[in-house]
Amino acid sequence: MSFLYRIGLLLALAGGPLLTISSCSSDKKEDPQPTTGSLAGTVNPAGSLSKVTATDAGGLTFVATPEASGAFTIADLKPGVYILSFTPATGYLQPGTRSITIVAGQKAAAGTVEVESDGSIRSGTVSWNRDGVAYSTTTVQGSYAPQFAGANTLMLLAKAATGGTQNQVDIRIDYLTSLAPNTYQLRRTTGPGGVSEGFYTTSGASATSFYVVDTGSLTITSFDATTRVLSGTFAFTADGFNNTTGTTSISNGTFRVQL
Repeated sequence: MSFLYRIGLLLALAGGPLLTISSCSSDKKEDPQPTTGSLAGTVNPAGSLSKVTATDAGGLTFVATPEASGAFTIADLKPGVYILSFTPATGYLQPGTRSITIVAGQKAAAGTVEVESDGSIRSGTVSWNRDGVAYSTTTVQGSYAPQFAGANTLMLLAKAATGGTQNQVDIRIDYLTSLAPNTYQLRRTTGPGGVSEGFYTTSGASATSFYVVDTGSLTITSFDATTRVLSGTFAFTADGFNNTTGTTSISNGTFRVQL
């Protein structure tokens, strides 16, 4: 029996403490300092921009596609000044550029990018009766855009196909200074004061009939500046033009379109 073993045995029998030797070490690792930052912003209205581009001083570009909510973010940007540019969706005007400074470890606020409509009708529903036959369509085009000094022109074009024949309403209202509720007369000639024109065509497999408005009106009943939804009514009688004979009557016309 070795000497050390005998000593340990005696200590154990005597109830003495056993000596243990342990060693420990702790290597505390510090978190690395951030080297990039990010930016975030919002598009109003949502869907009005197809992409947001951040360009650094060296010409490198970083692109984000706004979410359905209108929010957009661009991450992993090196510190510095960036120029934000915007690509509008169809039916919208391009906003001006803006600069933003990126700081490492921080999220820069790009704010809200307000995007204006170009005045095009992007969607909507138009319905009417033609000589007692009802038509309704979502095939709608048109615009509300500058036309004359200090005034705009509202154009509404709706196409409805039935029984192999396409029926088309075409209304133009000039000299609008706003989209506030108002009634505009439809006549053969244009001129100041909202005097405008309308047409109706039918196109079949063999021929097209063309009618020019004789008398009628279009009424703007409401316009929501936030949603840009324009609603109203119209009615008119029209005479055959060139080789088209007879008249046609358009009644109970309604429209609800988004500009």
